[in-house]
Amino acid sequence: MRLQDALDRIRERDRVMRHRESQQKYFEKNREMVNEKKRIARAGG
Repeated sequence: MRLQDALDRIRERDRVMRHRESQQKYFEKNREMVNEKKRIARAGG
């Protein structure tokens, strides 16, 4: 295997991992906002 191929593969895997992480963070933030809206609605705000 050529070194460049290995580097490309590692870089691609790193990019995919970062993408998944940012999606996870976005999802968690979104869920927090939804929970906050539900809490406000329950409080009658």
